[in-house]
Amino acid sequence: MELNLELLASIVRGVVKDEDFLENKPNFNWEEFSAVFSLDEDGDISSNFGYAYDLNSDYCAFSVDPDSVETSIRTYRDWLSGEADKGFIKMLLQFNRDSGQVQADFEYDDEMRWKVTPNNIDDMIEELRPNLGE
Repeated sequence: MELNLELLASIVRGVVKDEDFLENKPNFNWEEFSAVFSLDEDGDISSNFGYAYDLNSDYCAFSVDPDSVETSIRTYRDWLSGEADKGFIKMLLQFNRDSGQVQADFEYDDEMRWKVTPNNIDDMIEELRPNLGE
């Protein structure tokens, strides 16, 4: 397995094994999830949130304990960034449990990207939906 996928798989494992993942809906039969991680200048996770989605288009919001993924995300960020690169400030991680597909997107400058507000929450829930099983 190439290193990129190994590093992403490590982050996915950290999310789904975290005791906070779907703690409010432990029986939610999720198929996919999207998680957004915001990082400070040192690469520490400053915040995170996500949505898990089922086959019926229902969703469940979640967050995870940063300690469960921080080392993996820092390793991935360091691996991606070069000597002069400051590294990403936000990461969108998407995973489909049935297909095993995983993808990531990054933001390097815009702190408002993927920000959920009362005015855009419904749009963001749909925008973040992975659709990796299609």
